[in-house]
Amino acid sequence: METPRQARGTAQNESEMNATPFEQQNRETFFSQIRRQLKGLYRFVRHQLAYFESVGDLLPGELTAEDVVDAVLLQAYRDFVKKPAEGDM
Repeated sequence: METPRQARGTAQNESEMNATPFEQQNRETFFSQIRRQLKGLYRFVRHQLAYFESVGDLLPGELTAEDVVDAVLLQAYRDFVKKPAEGDM
């Protein structure tokens, strides 16, 4: 007997296998754009942290780019989850 997690994984794999080439290309494009944006965000945050360390507003290593980006992503996820579903209004 499958656990709910295994069943979800199986359903996801089946939906990926049944995806049209257009749908698969859309997924790949979407995730490629997300990866590129996250890399840009990490670079920006690292640059900003280095600036604040250089002027003495932060101690070296007090914050990492990963800490900042994780906090931003977590807040965005929380905001998304709290937002009412479209059509429920």
